[in-house]
This record gives sequence, structure tokens and C-alpha cells, in this order.
Amino acid sequence: WDMQTTRKQRTHSHDDDDDDDGDEVEEKRKITKADEDDDDHNNDVNDHNDDDEEDDDGESNNNNSNNNSSSAGDDSSSGGGSGKSSPAPSKAGDSDANGVNVHDERSRYEVARFDHLQNLNSVHTDKMLGLIEITCAAFFGFNTFFHQGQDLLENVKPEIDHINARISMKRRAYEEEQKRVNAQRGKLMRALNDRSSWSIFVLRDMFPTVVSEEEKQNSVAVLRGKTLRVEKQGYLYKQSSSVRKDWKRRWFILQEGQLFYIRSHEDIIPQHVVNVLICTVRPSREVEHPNCFELISPNQRTYVLQADSAEEMRDWIAVFQNCTESLLCAQVSNKKTKMMRRMSTRSLAAVEGETIKALVELRELNSECVDCGRGEPEWASINLGVLMCIECSGIHRSMGVHISKVRSITLDSWDKFLLKMMLRVGNAKVNAFLEHSPHDEFPKPRANAPRADKDNYIRTKYIAKLFMNKQAIDASKSQDELRRDCFKAVEEDDLDRLRELLAFGADVTTWQNEQVHQRTVLHHAVAHERLEIAEYLIQNNCDINGVDEFDRTPMTLAVQLKKTQMQLLLSSKIKKSK
Repeated sequence: WDMQTTRKQRTHSHDDDDDDDGDEVEEKRKITKADEDDDDHNNDVNDHNDDDEEDDDGESNNNNSNNNSSSAGDDSSSGGGSGKSSPAPSKAGDSDANGVNVHDERSRYEVARFDHLQNLNSVHTDKMLGLIEITCAAFFGFNTFFHQGQDLLENVKPEIDHINARISMKRRAYEEEQKRVNAQRGKLMRALNDRSSWSIFVLRDMFPTVVSEEEKQNSVAVLRGKTLRVEKQGYLYKQSSSVRKDWKRRWFILQEGQLFYIRSHEDIIPQHVVNVLICTVRPSREVEHPNCFELISPNQRTYVLQADSAEEMRDWIAVFQNCTESLLCAQVSNKKTKMMRRMSTRSLAAVEGETIKALVELRELNSECVDCGRGEPEWASINLGVLMCIECSGIHRSMGVHISKVRSITLDSWDKFLLKMMLRVGNAKVNAFLEHSPHDEFPKPRANAPRADKDNYIRTKYIAKLFMNKQAIDASKSQDELRRDCFKAVEEDDLDRLRELLAFGADVTTWQNEQVHQRTVLHHAVAHERLEIAEYLIQNNCDINGVDEFDRTPMTLAVQLKKTQMQLLLSSKIKKSK
């Protein structure tokens, strides 16, 4: 009984220990998984020792009852870990049943866990610090950028303030101008409604002045000794450009070198027609409609106008010519000073390098007017290749662009191809052919000769060609023979011969040579890459869009033959023609 009582006490004690151990295991499992694994391993070792002790006790008490033995066996099985033979806690260097050092394993685990947490903390800290550093660097970069911008704006702030002040002044002036224009429009409407006032109505205040009155009067007085009438208005019949060619009556106004017309009472907005300075006026050759005259613009458009009487027609023509002359003469005053200023601000600004050198050389080689001998000519005829004074240029302009194409040396821009062609021609060569045989009835005028004498001589020289060297070319040759001679001159690069043939009457504008693939003379110049000859032919109205038997234009032929300079020349001319 004593032995059974002792066993029951041991069983109760072992059960209490198991309960305490279970609570402790649960508490450690919440802290770490590693501690739980270690405790389970120690419990397994203790249970193994208890089983051995229980087997020994069972053999000595074999005579007990089956129920007590069964109960005692259960008690010994559950409470063996709390007896006197339970092992002590494992110390450093102790090993389990499998030979594993528990303390070392646990130490290594703790170290690994510490290193892992340390690495995570290091990564997190580096990321946060790097983000903060990048943010600070961006802030300082923005700060530096905007400070630099502020410093720059501080430097230009006075100029900006000045510009704003000027813009404000311009805006006020524009608003005042708009008010003035609106007032003039009301005046125009009232005048158009009152037909009796049309004869005295002038559009002077509605359009900007091209040339000042003082400069215009001074320039006209120098050449003519009197004031010219340069403005006119009245009814004219205008021939329509449509297929019907009908006539419509319009109110025309010539003022400040510009021609306008008003359609009707309803449509009172003046329509701009043309700049008189760049046009040619002449009586019309039409017989069916009397009292007609023509305005020919540089783009070859012809405006046909009809006056009510022959006297009215002559008056209109005279006013057109006077207006052109006055505008040209307005550029004469202070010629030397203005010439240098224009050369520096316009011509020299439009050309560079070789072009400037060629322009200076052209003026040096042609120091006198080709027709009257006046020094320092400022105008040129680009299809004749000559330089002339301003008064002779007005006469050339009046003959029409089909005779002479006038251009200013100081006001217009010059490309290198045109300058090279002008340098190969010049006043001396042209006069050697066109003034070869002087006539007593038409002496060459001097610089101070009357305008009428100059006009008569120039028209006889360039239109009638009375002084031309007729022995230079066989007069018995047919037109086709002259044209073939032009092809030969192109092949030999003989621009002087080609110029003489054209002056003699060879018409190569659209003619195609059957012997050379139906080419025009311009095609021939392209094939042989004669740049100056091609320029001369184009200036003398040779068809730039003509085709050969293969439907090739001169530009297409230049591309196929890879003539780069010729392509540049033709492309520039095509753009201008468009």
C-alpha cells in the first residue's frame, strides 16, 4: 500500500509538472519557434528515461492486481519525469540522443537571427536615407536653377519694361488709327452716296504715303523743271479676264503709285490692281474697241482699260507715265549718301561673299550709262545685260518687259547666276553690236540731253535696231538656220554669238530641234551645263517648262544628268515664276 501510495503521489506530482511544462511550452511557442523545438526535444529525452524506470518497477511488483497494475503503469508512464531518476538540464557541451549539441545549435540560430534583423534594418535605413538625400539634392538643384533664372531676368528686366512701354504706345496709336480709319470709311460711304462729290474725293488719307511730297517735288523739279500730275481718278471700262471678255465700268483711283478701283455702291472697299512703278502703260492695239490702253505687269498679265474719249485716254497714259517717273526720280535726291546706305542695309545684307564681289566688279566694269554715258549707273536691264542711269531706266521700263527688264542694283537682290551672266555681257559688248553703225539723224544723247531725245534714241536702238551690225550675221539665213546656229553657240559656250543671233531675230522661245531629240535650246544648255547661257535664255523668255521627245523638262533633264548647279539655277527660276 505504501508503494502504491508513493506511486500515486509521484503520478500526481508528474501530472502537475506536465501541466506546468505545457503552459511554459505554449508561452515559449508564442515567443519563438526555435524555443518550442528545443523544449520538445528535452521532453522526449526525459520521457525515454521515465520509460526505463517504469519497466524496472513493473518487474518487482508483478503480483499486484491487474487493475492496479494497469493504473500503476499509466501513472508511471505519465509521471516518470518527476522521479528521482529524472535527468538534469543539459549543460554546455551536452548532446542529445542523436549526438547534436543543442547549445551550439541554439547559439548559431540566435546569431543568424540577429544578423538577419540587422541586414533588414540596414536595407531599410539605407533606402530612407538615400531617398532623403535625393530629395534634398533635387531641392537644391531647383533652388539653384530658379536663382540663376532670377539673376538673368534681373539683367533683362529694364529692356522688358522698355518693350512693354513701347507696346503700350503702339497699341494706343493703333487704336487711334482704327478710329481714324473708321471715320474715313464713314466719309467714303457718304461720298459714294453723293455722286456729285466723287470728282473731288481723294483716298489720300486712307493709304500710307510711299514717297514724301517734299522729296517728290524736289526730284521732279530737278529733271523736268515743273510739277507733274501724278494722281487721277475717274470712270474706266475694265475688260474681264474671264472667257467672255466682257466689259465692266469701274471707278479707278491712281494715287501714290498704286492703282485701285471700286466696284459699286454696295462694295465700296477699294480693290488693289497693280503697282504703277513696276508696270508698263501703252495704247492698246485693238481696233474694235477705241480709246483703250494696256497696263502690263511683270508677271505678263495685261489689264485692258477703256476711256470715254481719246483725250481722256491720253490723259490717263500721261498720268501713269508721270507717276512712274516721279517715283523713280524720288530716289535720286542725296544719291551718293543714299546709295551707300542702301548698299549697306539692303543689297549687302541680301548677298554675301562672292555675290558682293561680283556686284562691285559689275559696277566697276560698267561705270557709265549704256545709253547716255551718265556716271555711276544704278539700274540694269537683266535681259540685255547692261547698266543704265535712272532716267534711261524709266524709258526702258516704258518699252515693256518684253524689250527690257529693269532692276535696281541697290534695291533688289541679285543671285550669283544672274551676276555671272551680267559680267559676261556688259555695256561695251552690247554697244559694240547695237551701236555699230551710228546714224546722223539719231545722234547718241549726252547725259544732260532732253528726255525726248533719249527716248527717241533708245527706242530706235532697241526696238528698230537701226544701229545694229547687220554684217555680223548672214541676212539670207532662214529662221531654222538661225536657230541651229543658236544650238551651235550653246555647244561652243559662245554667249556673245548667241546674244547677237537673238538680237538679229532668232526665235528660240519654244522651238524644238528635231535633230537633237526635240530639245529646246534651253535643254541643250542644260545638257552641256552652260549656266550663264541658261540664265540669259531664261531672262529672254525661253520656255522653262518645255519638253523634249521624252517628255522631259529642262529641270528633269538636269536631275537625270546630275547637273547640280543647273538644278539650283532652274529651281530658283521656277520658284520666282510661280
